[in-house]
Amino acid sequence: MHKIERHNGSWFPVSVIDAVADLQDGPDFGWSLFQLIVQNIDSRAGARAGDVAATLAFLAGKIVQRATLRDHPEGFQLHISANGVAYLRSELVSHKLAALSPGTLASALIEAAVIAGAGSFPQFAMVVHEASDAIQRRGSVELRGIELSDGPRELLSLVQEDIDSLLVDPFNRAVLVRAAIQACGHAIGYQRARLCPTAAAELSLSVALYGGWLDQRETARR
Repeated sequence: MHKIERHNGSWFPVSVIDAVADLQDGPDFGWSLFQLIVQNIDSRAGARAGDVAATLAFLAGKIVQRATLRDHPEGFQLHISANGVAYLRSELVSHKLAALSPGTLASALIEAAVIAGAGSFPQFAMVVHEASDAIQRRGSVELRGIELSDGPRELLSLVQEDIDSLLVDPFNRAVLVRAAIQACGHAIGYQRARLCPTAAAELSLSVALYGGWLDQRETARR
């Protein structure tokens, strides 16, 4: 872990601050999204180390799912977990979140973890397996032993009840997906989180998959 201290007002290690500009291609709306989550989630009494990463990850999964649902609804299949929770599966959503290819959440998390000084690569194959098992059996998220102050969905509701209106326009959908992925990458290097980069990356992917699979269509119609 890097020493926890501010550098010119930032909690990021110097190596991350210097590299932020190099990671971006155009405006980094993810940075604004990251700051919004930090201000509203990490400042709460009783906030835990994984709250910022989990909130952003759930938001990323939610945005990817809804953007894909609007553009490719035919690719979704409705399933019911062993305990009766509805969830949606789409290969496009799973690919955008978990595939190790450019532009996906998984690739952004690995890049951010390396920059933040990770001592080992995230075990994403195991993360995907555990996340799939958790949603099939319990319709819930696999947090990999990391405690949060509240569930990912409840944490996100503290910031914004619903983002569906921003997903109506195709341009906004592309921007939001990119921003959410960028924001998750920023969270990996957030030093106040006190999570090692590898653990933060694994938590982020696990929660993002949960957000991307959980059936949120009723919420989207409100």
